[in-house]
Amino acid sequence: MLVSHPADDMSEPYNVFCLVDDQMQEVPKHSQAKLYPSELVTIGLLFALKGGHFRTFYRWLKRDYEALLSSEACCIPVFLPSQ
Repeated sequence: MLVSHPADDMSEPYNVFCLVDDQMQEVPKHSQAKLYPSELVTIGLLFALKGGHFRTFYRWLKRDYEALLSSEACCIPVFLPSQ
């Protein structure tokens, strides 16, 4: 589980993204995709590391890291189950 430290709030997800992006440089972006494959894998890894429910994770991701993601990342809530 990711532990939030004020000084490291930006560095941990950014470091995960850098590692993933370095390994996925050869993976092309689909012409209809809004996010790059490395962004999707990073989001999946952070979700797996952080744990919990997707809605809670999405709020955390949007609140703290929206600036790091592509502007199209706001399309994620479309996949949230209605309650």
